[in-house]
Amino acid sequence: MLRPLGDYEAVVGGRLEMAPIDHDAVLAMLDRLKLTAIRDQLNTLLDEAARSEMTLRESLTFFV
Repeated sequence: MLRPLGDYEAVVGGRLEMAPIDHDAVLAMLDRLKLTAIRDQLNTLLDEAARSEMTLRESLTFFV
């Protein structure tokens, strides 16, 4: 089940930060959405997005 974005956010020191997300839950969501190619390469894709300092929007576009 998808949860509202607010469930993943927390205000820390006056800044909005993302709460940690369970890796297994993300893999299960990708399976449910039939995004198995992304699931199989998730760690590599995330590492590359971080190295390239991509925004969230750029990262999502890169993943698909």
